[in-house]
Amino acid sequence: MIDHTSYKSYFIGFFISIILTLASYYIVTQKFLGEGNTYISIVTLAVAQLFIQIVYFLHINSEGKPHWNLISMMAAIVMVVIVVAGSVWVMYNMNANMIV
Repeated sequence: MIDHTSYKSYFIGFFISIILTLASYYIVTQKFLGEGNTYISIVTLAVAQLFIQIVYFLHINSEGKPHWNLISMMAAIVMVVIVVAGSVWVMYNMNANMIV
């Protein structure tokens, strides 16, 4: 169980997030993986960082009222999917309608 009453959990989460960010940067800049493997590793590290931030910064875990945590998490996921899908749709349509 993570103790959220001290700054220790924030420092641990921050340190792990920095490590994951630097790992992503290193993978992209060194180009030692293929293009497909680079995408897979970046997405994997991004999902890992998402869970680290959920646990260490947003404090969504099994404490308190877990059903409210689940409801708020599902609402956040729906909003993120809407924003990302809308952005990709707009960019695709702008690219398709470009005058060359």
